[in-house]
Amino acid sequence: MFNERLKNERKLHHYTQEFIAKKIGVTRAAYSAYESGKRQPNFGILKGIAKILNVSTDYLLEISNQKRYRNNIDTQRPDLGSMAEEILAIIQKDTAADFWGEPASKSQKYYLQIALKIALKLCKESKKK
Repeated sequence: MFNERLKNERKLHHYTQEFIAKKIGVTRAAYSAYESGKRQPNFGILKGIAKILNVSTDYLLEISNQKRYRNNIDTQRPDLGSMAEEILAIIQKDTAADFWGEPASKSQKYYLQIALKIALKLCKESKKK
């Protein structure tokens, strides 16, 4: 059911109801009613939720079991090195960011930055061998 998929996807992302409600511009109580099946979101809110959870509206509505739409962009394999470098750039610019749905603290950003730098260095060195 829609409400079960909604709740499961939110939990997979470690998001709170409050976080998603704030992002889509509704109260936590309204969002909670979507997850309990007491209310249904309008189309605009549904699209917003799908974007936050990185799933298709068809998946949330159980029209499809495929979480994401397939198109030329989605069928390309993700480049983990580029993704890691993008995250590092965000941290180094001290851009506001979230960590599992909550504002990232300075220490979380710092530890992530150190871990990514070490991981990228090790990956680059292993490629040379």
